[in-house]
Amino acid sequence: MSPLRSMNKALPVLLLLCSMMPCVAEQNLSIATVPKKEGACEDCHAKEAEEFRRGPMASAARTQDFLGEQSKAKQPDHCLKCHAPQGGEGVACVDCHGAGNHPYARVGVPQACSQCHDAPGENTVRSFRHLRSTVPGTDCIGCHTSSNKSFSHDFIGVSRRSFLEGVARLRSFLHREKDNAWHLTVLIRHRAGHALPGGTTGRSVWLRVTGRTRGGEIMWEKSRRFGWEYSPDSGWVDRSLPPGRTTRIQMSVPDAAGIYQIRAELVYRFKAGPLDTLDSNETELDSLNIHLAN
Repeated sequence: MSPLRSMNKALPVLLLLCSMMPCVAEQNLSIATVPKKEGACEDCHAKEAEEFRRGPMASAARTQDFLGEQSKAKQPDHCLKCHAPQGGEGVACVDCHGAGNHPYARVGVPQACSQCHDAPGENTVRSFRHLRSTVPGTDCIGCHTSSNKSFSHDFIGVSRRSFLEGVARLRSFLHREKDNAWHLTVLIRHRAGHALPGGTTGRSVWLRVTGRTRGGEIMWEKSRRFGWEYSPDSGWVDRSLPPGRTTRIQMSVPDAAGIYQIRAELVYRFKAGPLDTLDSNETELDSLNIHLAN
């Protein structure tokens, strides 16, 4: 077969291939530049979307705790800047990955987290950065995902009670001071990578100490709250348990006559308000008993 005849047979195929190439390029370009619409991510990332839906951020704007706090806020719309920036039921993909074009850059941690977790009434990332400056360790992803793989979207936190197991420990001892009165020292240390309780102003950690008779009757009680506190004079003040060091609490004990046992309890609470406010999600972090020789 002559070269000319061979070329004539190949020409239609070459023309067909050339005509297809611009279409392929145009298709790739459109995928890379069209911004994501609400819900579009899960069309290709179904596994990640399902993982994320299991966590609290996906429904951050519809929980009863949030709705209760929002109803008391002076500027309730400001709450949605973190709890539902896109106007849905919670945090959306673009809130962490950015609102640019697909494919998105890798999420920067903890910078992306600090957008909300350093908002007013939050100190989570700030306290994490402070701890990292003295005790290098893992990052947000390492503790708050169900997998050691950085691409997991199954974010976990205190809404899963098992996450709080072993996070804090109590130690205490009873002693007499120069005034011959009894004093109790309680030492609190936790292993969270940031201040405890973390999260919003409504969350708290309480230390409750009671003196009881042999029959269990409470004769004496004291409590101490850790978290954000509000006062008309100074506004919101952070009184959380700092990370990486022991918090020391001292209190005087009244005449110990009749007190058989002193019990100290450390509890994590989700409801704002005093300790006797009902909180069905309250979780005990640790407890201990001191028996008196009565």
